[in-house]
Amino acid sequence: MTQKSTYQELDKENIILRQKLEINKKDEIFNNYFEHNKAIMLQLNSGTKQIINANDTAVNFYGYSKNELLQKTINDLNTLSPDKIQAIIKEAKKIKSNFFEFQHKLASGKIKDVNVYASPFYFDDKICMNITIIDITDQKKSEQTLKQSEENYHLLTETMKDVVLRIS
Repeated sequence: MTQKSTYQELDKENIILRQKLEINKKDEIFNNYFEHNKAIMLQLNSGTKQIINANDTAVNFYGYSKNELLQKTINDLNTLSPDKIQAIIKEAKKIKSNFFEFQHKLASGKIKDVNVYASPFYFDDKICMNITIIDITDQKKSEQTLKQSEENYHLLTETMKDVVLRIS
């Protein structure tokens, strides 16, 4: 009888070990995806707004060392007021809205226009946020240049006294 229970115990231990290995494998896959992703990625504690993880792309984008970045909160990066940031985090936690456009401050003091995709997850019984950031600064500059060009064109055509004939 003792022999049988030993086999059962070993079988249970084997199942537990396989489950732990599976979890470790999934953690390794996610960490590899997160760390080596070319997108700017942050994770933050939604309660404290503390950055709890940042990938290498985020470190390069913001210009802080990883250790410095992990000492920051999202308030340190975003140009919005802390109250507005808190309201947005509240929306994102409820998944009412999870795509935003912001301006973020870099270590150099430069301001960059960014699109932010935020999704909540649980870690150690805390609601955290996975944040993927896309730098749209050049796109915004191009849009502004195009808008200015269109305004100049309309101003020119509306104030011209001569007739312009376009032949195709």
